[in-house]
Amino acid sequence: MLRIMPRQKVYFDCFEKCARAGVGAAAALGEMIRCPERFAEFVTRIEAFEREGDLATAMVVETLEKNMATPFDRSAIRALIESLDDVLDAIDTVAHKLVMYRATRPRAEVLELVALLATQTAAMEQAVMALYNSHSAEPVLAHCREVHKLETEADKVLRRGIGALFDELKDPIELIKWKEILEIVEHATDNGEDAVRIIEEVVRKHA
Repeated sequence: MLRIMPRQKVYFDCFEKCARAGVGAAAALGEMIRCPERFAEFVTRIEAFEREGDLATAMVVETLEKNMATPFDRSAIRALIESLDDVLDAIDTVAHKLVMYRATRPRAEVLELVALLATQTAAMEQAVMALYNSHSAEPVLAHCREVHKLETEADKVLRRGIGALFDELKDPIELIKWKEILEIVEHATDNGEDAVRIIEEVVRKHA
């Protein structure tokens, strides 16, 4: 049984809000990249999700400053909310890069990476929710393993995608812009993996 005490719900509510915003932002990015004529609309939606993450992070920091008792290590609480927020920051960056670079014809590997990110954020949200709701470690760890698996897949897609850029593109500007976008999307999956590594550490300490 997970022995996470005291179970102040404010922290877990903030974790869930930030993770849920990540799911929404990743889904919006998946739609955005296929609809260049609606870029402005999707940027606004993604910015709203990113602000939700910022607010959740600020609430965690404020609560840590006011309360001595925490459900687990203070450093882990802060690291977890920051990693969840980093996913949102990366998605927001990709959305703005698509606009700035006039990236209206997405590469197949970019579409694949964005789809992996959307699936990973959903698994990450489930891991966060299970951390509060589960009475044993295994349900939490199962979602964490899924996040790890998807990050590994994203690594493979990134390598394949960059190789394809150098094989297929002659225009250096096109190559540079799509390489950067690929790398930022993949970095978002790294952030998601960072979050579940913290969750795994918490579970090991409190199982």
